[in-house]
Amino acid sequence: MEWGQVQKFPEKLEKKQKRSRYSCYYFCIIIVLDILSVIIFLITIKPILLSTGTSSETLKLALDYAYILLIFSPFLMFNKVANEILNAKKAMLAIAIGSFLNMVLDPIFIYNTFKLGIKGAAIATVVSFSISTLFIVYWMFIKRNTYLKITFKDFKYDSKI
Repeated sequence: MEWGQVQKFPEKLEKKQKRSRYSCYYFCIIIVLDILSVIIFLITIKPILLSTGTSSETLKLALDYAYILLIFSPFLMFNKVANEILNAKKAMLAIAIGSFLNMVLDPIFIYNTFKLGIKGAAIATVVSFSISTLFIVYWMFIKRNTYLKITFKDFKYDSKI
């Protein structure tokens, strides 16, 4: 499910409150689906890797990396989802910040300071994109400078949606 689906609704809806409700629904649905997919992947990642003939050394490295990313995946998914409702400049800036930090932090966590290897690469990715997510949270919930407004004050369950 892509966030782009929610952008179709504002074209058809006239009231601002309805747009906010629909964007809230999709935001919540995507977060819930991501959490469910994390649970499924945490359970199935090892059998999937084993079924592809992964060697024991590669399996250990892949699991070290995957478990860290999967546990923090909701934050990374929030980053992706939020980028789709920001204007293009802010989305590009947030992605650039995360990518640049990841390039800087990777050698620090993998080799130089912490010497964590593959776990360091995963941690650097999580840290850098979490910082990027802080910018997105600021733009979405504090500054409220987005294409669609996400507000939970008018959020009410509606089975028609």
